[in-house]
Amino acid sequence: MKKRSSVYLVEGRLKAKQLAASIGKAADLDPEGLLGGDRSYVFSSARQELYLALWRLGYSIADVGRILRKHHTSIIHGLRKIMGDEAYEAESAAREASRRT
Repeated sequence: MKKRSSVYLVEGRLKAKQLAASIGKAADLDPEGLLGGDRSYVFSSARQELYLALWRLGYSIADVGRILRKHHTSIIHGLRKIMGDEAYEAESAAREASRRT
């Protein structure tokens, strides 16, 4: 596993805050609630959108977890929940294949 620099994580956290503000505004939610631990459905589903946005920006699942201070399995669960298992598996496999070339 490649160790990421602290600058990379700081940039990721800034990007996460920007995305949380956008997602929060669209869903009429407090962005801090998205970044926090509120477990209500509205916050958790919006947080899953944030996971997906960061992952599609090229951050690995482990990096998304580090950026948002969540366990990587929480990120995987959120991605599977929002995308569906088959779509997640397909996109994950495509990312892995492109990474190997």
